[in-house]
Amino acid sequence: MRTLPLGGLVVGAFVTAVLSCAVAAPLFPEAVARTVVVAVLAGAYSLWGRSLLVALAAAGMAWLFVTGFLVNGLGVLTFAEGDLIRLGVLAAAAIGGYVIGAAPGVRRLVVHSWRGRPASSPREATPSLGKAL
Repeated sequence: MRTLPLGGLVVGAFVTAVLSCAVAAPLFPEAVARTVVVAVLAGAYSLWGRSLLVALAAAGMAWLFVTGFLVNGLGVLTFAEGDLIRLGVLAAAAIGGYVIGAAPGVRRLVVHSWRGRPASSPREATPSLGKAL
């Protein structure tokens, strides 16, 4: 369960957007591959944040950074057809992460597939950092 307030989670979405662009830029020269990397990380953060507002903030900030630094140069923002497609992909990934993180039944299904066995209780279905250490 998250312990950060909503404002802290939105700041985390900003940091996630910046760091995911910093990871994607040197790894992939193509804009599509860079966008996929950022979308996956925005979705993962939204899964952890479990808030629709956090998911939308993560998608919006990720779109700004992808458009400004990974597609165009020097922070130039554009609004063309390709930009709308990227915004849709990032929003779908972030909202998908939120849905998986917020829905207990879906979360149990995902954890079940990760562990390879069914969870017997909701508490067991939610992975915790304490059990991993």
